[in-house]
Amino acid sequence: MSIKSKRISPFWYLKKKQTKHGLRSLAYKIGITTMGKGYVAIFSPKHPFRHKAGYVLEHRLVMEKYLGRYLTKKEVVHHINEIISDNRIENLMLFNSSKAHISYHKSLSKSGAPC
Repeated sequence: MSIKSKRISPFWYLKKKQTKHGLRSLAYKIGITTMGKGYVAIFSPKHPFRHKAGYVLEHRLVMEKYLGRYLTKKEVVHHINEIISDNRIENLMLFNSSKAHISYHKSLSKSGAPC
């Protein structure tokens, strides 16, 4: 009966140091990732409304740049063509609240028009 020895990678220390979030993450690639249902997020660690890992949804950043100010937590950015990765300013619409955004969708569903 023979005993097999385990080969230890010379990079075991680096693998042990890697974390799930931020710059040391294996998934980190130039600060762009997808979140949730396919929304594009940009690494922006100094943004006041960043997620825990330091990312901000790209469509919110595009709208903020266009307006020249930060969006409030209550403001909602809507994708007109419903393609959530299409973050061109001409495809984005700003609502002052979630309630206004929902009523917009309800009015469209009554008229039978696409969002």
